[in-house]
Amino acid sequence: MGGMQATAVAALTKNITGKDISLLNIDYPWLCDTQGATYGRRNRTWPSKLLEMSKYDPANFAHMVTCKAKIFSGLGDNVCPASGIMIFYNNLTNTAGKELVFRQNFAHGSGNGGSQYVLSQTASK
Repeated sequence: MGGMQATAVAALTKNITGKDISLLNIDYPWLCDTQGATYGRRNRTWPSKLLEMSKYDPANFAHMVTCKAKIFSGLGDNVCPASGIMIFYNNLTNTAGKELVFRQNFAHGSGNGGSQYVLSQTASK
C-alpha cells in the first residue's frame, strides 16, 4: 500500500509545492491496473470494489510523476501482479527517467533469490 501512496505523493507534490521530489523508489505497488480485466488483461480479486478503488490506481497517477522512478516487481506476486505494474511503468510518460526491476521467484515482498530483469529508460526531454 505504501507504493500506491508514494506514487500519489510523487504525482501531486509538484502541483502543490512547486518543487519536485528527486526519486520515486517503490517495491510492489498495490492496486496497479485495477480496470485491466475490462481490456482483457488479468482479472483481479474483489472485482466489485475495484471500480471504486480505481481512483487510487498508481497507473492513473503515473502520467503526473515527473521525478525519476525505480519500481520493483516480483514475478510470482499475486497481490501486486507484474502485469499491472508493467501498465504503471508504461504510463510513466513524463519522468526524468524510469527503471523497472522484475525479480524472478519473488512473491509479495519475499523470495528465494533468482534472476533480475531490468527495463530502463532515460528521459527524452
